[in-house]
Amino acid sequence: EPLSKSKYIGTYLYALFLMCRPSNFPIVALFHVLGVHQAVQLWKTSVATSTSSSLALSCPSLKSVLLDPSIMMVLISLLLVT
Repeated sequence: EPLSKSKYIGTYLYALFLMCRPSNFPIVALFHVLGVHQAVQLWKTSVATSTSSSLALSCPSLKSVLLDPSIMMVLISLLLVT
C-alpha cells in the first residue's frame, strides 16, 4: 500500500522549519561535523591497529562520510529539532 500524502513528512517540513531556531544552525552543524570527525578518527585508529589490509583500503574520508545520505539526514533532523 503506497504511503498517503498525509503520512509523508515532506508536507510538514515548512511547519517544522518555522518552529526551529535558525540561530542555532551554525552551532548544531559544527557539533555534527565534530562528531563525524571523531567517528572517522576512531575508525582510522581501529584500522591502523588491525592487521587486515582490506580494512585499511576501505577507510572513509571525512568529506565522503559527511556527504553520505544517512549522515545528511541526521544533520537535517538535528536542525529541525533544535
